[in-house]
Amino acid sequence: MGRSKQLPVSLSIRLPTLDVERQTNDRKIEFRKTLETLRTHAQRIRYLYIQANNSTFMLFFNRFLNNVNFSALETLILEQVIADSRTYAVGPVVFNPAVFHTLRLENIMIECNAPCLAGLRVLHAIHTSGTILDHRQLTHATYPVIPEGPTMNNLRELIIDKTHIIQTHSQLTPSFSNASLRKLTLARIRVPTPEARTLILRLFHMTYSPLLENLVLETIEIDAFHIFVGFLTTSDPVPKFACVRRLALVNLQFDYTPQMVEVLRMFLRAFPRVDELHLVAVSPAPVWLALVDTTLMPLLTSINTDHKRHPRMAPPPSLPLAVAPAPQT
Repeated sequence: MGRSKQLPVSLSIRLPTLDVERQTNDRKIEFRKTLETLRTHAQRIRYLYIQANNSTFMLFFNRFLNNVNFSALETLILEQVIADSRTYAVGPVVFNPAVFHTLRLENIMIECNAPCLAGLRVLHAIHTSGTILDHRQLTHATYPVIPEGPTMNNLRELIIDKTHIIQTHSQLTPSFSNASLRKLTLARIRVPTPEARTLILRLFHMTYSPLLENLVLETIEIDAFHIFVGFLTTSDPVPKFACVRRLALVNLQFDYTPQMVEVLRMFLRAFPRVDELHLVAVSPAPVWLALVDTTLMPLLTSINTDHKRHPRMAPPPSLPLAVAPAPQT
């Protein structure tokens, strides 16, 4: 880093299996020197990706990067490799909202003052703390006085994957403005308890944008999918997602029954402008049968199933004949 003088730096650190305490003294000294160098040049780093386990992350941030000002940082990716472990918060650190635009957190949380996140355009929250979604639960230097939200007014791309809204007694105040959202992914959403239904419905409401252009639903438990369809059909406006052009359904379990086909018709009716439909690890038969109704998704001419493109009016031969559209006369 010294040879690059004052030029911006992009840095990737991958230490997925490192246990610092079990290293030799020489390795520990080398490790400390590396992190001290990182701290010294923190204001030059433009892109930072760290892959490590919880203990290494704690050492990184608590001992070496605590309160460091990453004033030039544009993109931060923190990937904690032990997926089923407790989610810890590291930091605090400081970002410059004028340049910091992309944050990806996986199995970990970062602590910083809310204004540092004001410039975010991309947020990937993957099995992280739900505090990142609630303006009131972010860190505010003015606490207990909390300024009006939301914090992130320019967010265009959002992934919420196995990240749950935290239930509080006060009203949920989203940390982001859904008006600017154009690309949304909702993944690994479950309904473990009856009480969870309310939180999941809140999640659908807070992430809804009538201007959304790209929607991905991945590994959504069927009960949660039914809640989503209810959300689409029981509140204004209708159709709900009039601007979505690309829709992807990934790893969803649809039964091949008349009831499921009717649910899918209600679902598909909310997307009148879709011209790109992707089905990945999804049984295509009930979807194709629902799309026999040509008033649904009238702009759609083909369907991508497991990355293979098929004309809408010519389903794959492997599908049950019952799903084939009637011959055109």
